Amino acid sequence: MAVDSAGIDALVERSVFAAEEGDRQDSRRRITEMALAQGVAPASIQGLYEAAGKGLYRGVTVPAINIRGLTYHVARAVFRRSRAEYASSRASKAVSRPRWSIR
Repeated sequence: MAVDSAGIDALVERSVFAAEEGDRQDSRRRITEMALAQGVAPASIQGLYEAAGKGLYRGVTVPAINIRGLTYHVARAVFRRSRAEYASSRASKAVSRPRWSIR
């Protein structure tokens, strides 16, 4: 299943704003199938937070971004930036910490 930016954008738009519930569900199913075909699976770190709250581990940091509004658009921006950072570090053959942060 080929994945292109415009196609994903259209599916996301349809999965939220389509007039018919069946169309919204179909778009969400197609997005999930495309993600799985690319090796991307839905996941949550909630269990990790719960384990930390119970004191089951400590001394470990968890890289996470908590986004609430415009989630899809913010996630796209984060991935674009992280890809650029990765490409930049690969080009210079030096692994460095990201020069940006989200606050």
